[in-house]
Amino acid sequence: MTGAGTTGMIPASSQSVVLATCVTYRQLDAPRVADLIGSGVFYGSAISEAHALKDQDIFIVGAGNSAGQAAIYFAQSARSVTLLSGATHWPRACPAT
Repeated sequence: MTGAGTTGMIPASSQSVVLATCVTYRQLDAPRVADLIGSGVFYGSAISEAHALKDQDIFIVGAGNSAGQAAIYFAQSARSVTLLSGATHWPRACPAT
């Protein structure tokens, strides 16, 4: 790795690179949610959770890109996927069907 911002870094090569750039999720403000994080409540769900929750009814809170990606992952193995949003309308980029 060479270039801007890499002063003092050791050169490296790789077949792939994972960028972990830090994400902050807005926490759901509901009673006892903090007690359930990692045990049924997840922020930033991935394919790994989709497999673990096979044949379950999944509820996703949100309406952004991450919520849409999670819905697609979970739909492959869940019994049902419900997307819950507090938005009063969908963004123009997401036409209603």
